Amino acid sequence: MAHRLDRERRLVAALDAGARDVDALLDAAWDDVPDGLRRAAGVTLAAHLDKLAEEGRLPPGVQRPEWGSSTLGDA
Repeated sequence: MAHRLDRERRLVAALDAGARDVDALLDAAWDDVPDGLRRAAGVTLAAHLDKLAEEGRLPPGVQRPEWGSSTLGDA
């Protein structure tokens, strides 16, 4: 639970600082994740973004991870 809350704290800090694209959000909150797990981190990012949206805490213009995106490790 503490780990999940730390990720959320780091994600919210990145959003507050103006980050809106998937790469910037992953770099801010999942900087310790190896490249091979970046796609999985993108799935977790999407879940965090959904939670923030449900709570009315997601700023406008935030990019959502896409399964076929090179951002998530596919070439």
